[in-house]
Amino acid sequence: MTQERRHYSKRRFWTADEDLIVLDRTLTPAEVAARLGRPISQIYSRRDYLKNVKVDMACAAGLPVQRTIAPEEVLAERERRRQLAHRDQTASFCGDPLPGYSALDKYHQDTVSA
Repeated sequence: MTQERRHYSKRRFWTADEDLIVLDRTLTPAEVAARLGRPISQIYSRRDYLKNVKVDMACAAGLPVQRTIAPEEVLAERERRRQLAHRDQTASFCGDPLPGYSALDKYHQDTVSA
């Protein structure tokens, strides 16, 4: 029983050759699992990982990759928020909104401008 346990606790790392086989679109996940001797759930997980994290490898294999490009105004807003400082350490630690971004601050801005 101890040997069986050791067998299950061994971790096999993925190689670059295995990654290429996983990304091969001509093979079904079941065929890839049989060829690599791994469970089919690992094949699905690895394929998702390669599509989402290793974008260059997925592009080379011809898999569709989604890239997000943020508009300039969104990036400018992000930089403006980064320049703001929290009111105190407690606000920073507890995740309170930055000055001018709380619901109460927005309410006061609306009532003053109206």
